[in-house]
Amino acid sequence: MYLMNSIKDLCKPVRGSKRQVLAVFTTVLLVSGCTTTETHYSRFRALDSSGEPRDFVLYWNSELPKSWYGGLPIVTPVRIKTQCSDEVIEFHNRERCGAADTRTPNGLAAGWCGDTDKFLTSAGREIKGDDALCGWITGPAIDGQGNADSTAELGREVLVTIACYPTSSVEAQKQASKDKPGERKAGAILRASAVPYRLTVRSAPADSLSDRVPELSEKACSGD
Repeated sequence: MYLMNSIKDLCKPVRGSKRQVLAVFTTVLLVSGCTTTETHYSRFRALDSSGEPRDFVLYWNSELPKSWYGGLPIVTPVRIKTQCSDEVIEFHNRERCGAADTRTPNGLAAGWCGDTDKFLTSAGREIKGDDALCGWITGPAIDGQGNADSTAELGREVLVTIACYPTSSVEAQKQASKDKPGERKAGAILRASAVPYRLTVRSAPADSLSDRVPELSEKACSGD
């Protein structure tokens, strides 16, 4: 109650010496704080779900309120973009999809729930239910104390596991002999693998002009 009354008092017109005015604005800064937004990303090369070597970029943003009470950052979903594809997969904070899914690992920081109409399991079977776990992200906690339990706790290294592939890949395999190598595959994603992709993550201020999420070139998508 005292704090709220103090904040209300700060909103009143300020009269007095310069020292008093400075004290008021210092208190406002301490109470309200400011916000730091960072972008975290990793660019890497691997095979996509159609078997094509592609560039990929994994990225997310975090917003850290700098205030007297501290707290964990507010984070966006972790996204993975695939070169020569329109499909972007999203890993949501602590998303475990089906609670009974035996593939759910300990220390899961973020999960991706596959759409039953668009994806199959890595064994080629249909996804049962609307909440099958198709991928997950784990990694050491940024403070070095065990594994990250949320996206906000992820540090400079993440492990990405993909356990599904798009149904479009089945058709792509059938048409492979007709396609030119390198042609755009609209629904392609990072290839499913039992071995996690180990990625090093860079972090930079979100408004940085020199250090930002890389653009994926379209020059490799023509098939020429």
